[in-house]
Amino acid sequence: MKTMTKYILMAVAGMLALSSCSNDDNEPVAQNAPRQMTFSAGYNEGAQTRATMDFSTKKVSFDAGDEISILSANNTNKEFTTEAGGASASFSGEAVNDTKFYAVYPYTAGLTLDSSTGVISGIEIPKSQWNNQFGKGYAGKSSWDPKAPIAYAVTTDENLQFHNLCAILKIKATGGWYGSMTISADQDLAGTFKLDTSTGTLTPTDGSKTVTIGNTSLEISASNMYMYIAIAPGSYTNFKVHAEGTDDRHQQQEKTKSSVTFAAGKIYDLGAFDPQGRFSVSATKKVYFSQGNLQATYNGSSWSWAFAEHQWDFIGRTSGNICINGDGTVSANNVTVDLFGWVGASSNWTGAAQYGISNSETANSTETYGNVARESLKSDWGTLAITNGGNTANSGWYTLSSDEWKYLFDTRESGSTVGDTYNARYAYATINTDVSFNQYGMILFPDGVTISQDEFQQLGTINTTSTTWCTSAQWAALAAKGCVFLPLAGFRNGSTVDNLGCAYYWSSSAHTEYANTANILQFSKDIMSPQGQTQRYYGCSVRLVRPVE
Repeated sequence: MKTMTKYILMAVAGMLALSSCSNDDNEPVAQNAPRQMTFSAGYNEGAQTRATMDFSTKKVSFDAGDEISILSANNTNKEFTTEAGGASASFSGEAVNDTKFYAVYPYTAGLTLDSSTGVISGIEIPKSQWNNQFGKGYAGKSSWDPKAPIAYAVTTDENLQFHNLCAILKIKATGGWYGSMTISADQDLAGTFKLDTSTGTLTPTDGSKTVTIGNTSLEISASNMYMYIAIAPGSYTNFKVHAEGTDDRHQQQEKTKSSVTFAAGKIYDLGAFDPQGRFSVSATKKVYFSQGNLQATYNGSSWSWAFAEHQWDFIGRTSGNICINGDGTVSANNVTVDLFGWVGASSNWTGAAQYGISNSETANSTETYGNVARESLKSDWGTLAITNGGNTANSGWYTLSSDEWKYLFDTRESGSTVGDTYNARYAYATINTDVSFNQYGMILFPDGVTISQDEFQQLGTINTTSTTWCTSAQWAALAAKGCVFLPLAGFRNGSTVDNLGCAYYWSSSAHTEYANTANILQFSKDIMSPQGQTQRYYGCSVRLVRPVE
């Protein structure tokens, strides 16, 4: 029996390299009789799985269920499968012996071979990669779509030497989520191709000039993740990578090249797509803010968590905040809550109650909000699976400490210039002044931004509660530069929402002396207090951040 071997696919010094080995079995077989054959495949010791390639070591391995295509004059696209993955694997399937074999990795349905010319038709480079949120939740990891990288081999003996067909584009996504990302050019990047195995040349038969990443809905839960995208090698004009954001700070971002050439088997680093808006919260730490205040919605049987659609959104005195019961439930279905109590680690509460969804006004008790000064939050809201924040628990979001709020507002040397003010940090503001609803709150200016006075309808005194005004269009431009808006949302006392002319945002810090209180950021047009305190049973706003890594 003839056996064949497919070797490791790995990236070395910017190249995707393939090698091969062989294994012989001299059992005689009738020339045209279908029979069971085995293709042996080996990978370097210590490799990672193919779908989650370890790009730090440049090693991959097979997964159980991986498949390859085998074609020849006497074999029409035979499917060979491995039952056990790893650094080495055996691919089994039924075929007949032949004088020349062609292989494609991974298996692709519909492949055909013209054995007289060695041209394989039906090679597919996916037009949409990273579908079904591939890689979502893989915090700190990098990967490629397992169906994207393609290799081929031709042999007249017992060895398969695989060659890469694709160029690999490396894209870094940092700190946030894009609604969509596409790669485009004047020439075909992906789709269906013919492969001339004598030269390794791909010719499009049903090509696509765009590759969509994430099937128009890309979410990255890691602060830094590298996506590896496969395209056809070649020379391209008007090459473009376009990212379109899901929130105010992820406006359109593009990287363009008027002309560029990508070769098969090489990795090309296209750099980072980075959301605007980095804020120092200590001398050594910067964070990104979430797209809006935290909200919890009850559908009648369970709770889900999300960030508000817009930075200025808040619930106020509507049914969600005013129908909260004392045990983590509400007295109505399909309602949304955004004012939460502060629950310490000493509390016995579980479920939604541990996140402050309760109208209990009993303080200083382990049966409610906890009774230990200086204690930590029982459950930081950032540990939740937030549907439009990665939808993965413990993905990096957290609540600022009291010291971090103070540093942000009082100490931070932002390096930003707003109007004539250097080290601009914040401004009390009214935004959307040209529409039917004005929104009142605080604008936070990110580190290192420059904003002229002309970019506001009226610019008040920076780093004070003097009122700044801007239209909806002006606010959109500010948000695109990374500015954050914290709306005045009031507070909840039991099931009553009061004082909508003020803002109260929780910190993660309990009061150092009093077991019934915790620290807050508090502000209005008359007050600015980044280290205030209030009763734990008051419902306050939550605005999460995640570290810049």
